[in-house]
Amino acid sequence: KYEKVKAGFDSPTGRIEPGTAGSRGEMDHLEEGKVGPKYFSPTTVIQYGHDFARYYASVKPGATVFLAKEVREHSDLYNDILSKIYLSYGLKVVRVSFTVSTPIASFLPQWLTPQGSSIVGGDQVSASHNGWTNNGLKFMGEYGEQLLPEVQDAVKKLRQPLAGQAGIPHIDLATHPGYREITGQEKTKLYNDYFDAMEATLPKGFKEAILQAAKSGFRFVFTPLKGATTEETRRYLTERLGLVEDEHFFMTPQEKGLPDRADKNFKATNWDPARKANLS
Repeated sequence: KYEKVKAGFDSPTGRIEPGTAGSRGEMDHLEEGKVGPKYFSPTTVIQYGHDFARYYASVKPGATVFLAKEVREHSDLYNDILSKIYLSYGLKVVRVSFTVSTPIASFLPQWLTPQGSSIVGGDQVSASHNGWTNNGLKFMGEYGEQLLPEVQDAVKKLRQPLAGQAGIPHIDLATHPGYREITGQEKTKLYNDYFDAMEATLPKGFKEAILQAAKSGFRFVFTPLKGATTEETRRYLTERLGLVEDEHFFMTPQEKGLPDRADKNFKATNWDPARKANLS
């Protein structure tokens, strides 16, 4: 699905093609000799930034693009680049300054629209379940949905030769009137609003069943991938459900001796949770 990430900038189209969920690949690394178009780099981000800025500005001039990130190297650099490019096309930018999971990133349009933002789309710096030497971008539509095929086609029609791109505009994000950051002070509100929306989709009695099971002696072991998902899961269980970590639930593989499911060598059949986590 993501093979064209490896195609390089010298492909016939002069572009790395995005898939439905975005594009990802191994990051460039000068000291290790990993340099060139087949690696995910600031050049890749510049390419996508201009491609999507032209599209966003054509379908909804002056609208807002939301930006988010997960725990990946260069995430802030990439969002700096995207912010400056989108602003240079007359778009507005709302950017989450802390790490969030993809579900919360896709919730941002629902959260920002009542605040007066007219959303056209957004990006999250993320390589999802790929290894930690990878990075990427996930593209989302105005409702937080994954890219539709017709959007991909429209973006391709607006492309320009890579050599003719304007690069990174000289814009001061701190003083630009079209730029806004969602800071840590707004974190609790964002999480609570997301939890409200999530709970509205749960089957009737789901929360009650979890609470009853936990308080009757059943123990939950959560093994989320490293990153924002861990914090969000922990906050929901403790703040919303009132469960106590290490009493009602256990989580974070590295802390509790549980396997890291992001490890390519992890084999579920070889894992004895009672033995590994000493939970018996």
